[in-house]
Amino acid sequence: MDQGAQMKVRLPPDLKAFVVGQATRNSSTQNSEIVRAIRERMERTKPATGESLQAHPAAGPNETACQGGPIHHG
Repeated sequence: MDQGAQMKVRLPPDLKAFVVGQATRNSSTQNSEIVRAIRERMERTKPATGESLQAHPAAGPNETACQGGPIHHG
C-alpha cells in the first residue's frame, strides 16, 4: 500500500490547534486536513493556461495520502 511521501512539519501552536479543530469538526485525520488545505491552495493557484493540476502526478488524487495518520509535532 502506497503511504505517500512523509515529511516532518513544525506548526505554530495556533495552526496546530486549527488543524486539530478542523479534523474533529470534519471527523477526519489531521493529515487529511493538511492535504485538503494544500490541494485547495493548489486549485486557487493553478496556471492561467487552464491546465489541470491532475496532469501532474503529485497533484493527482491519492486516497491513501488523504487518509493519513497523526501529525507529529515536535
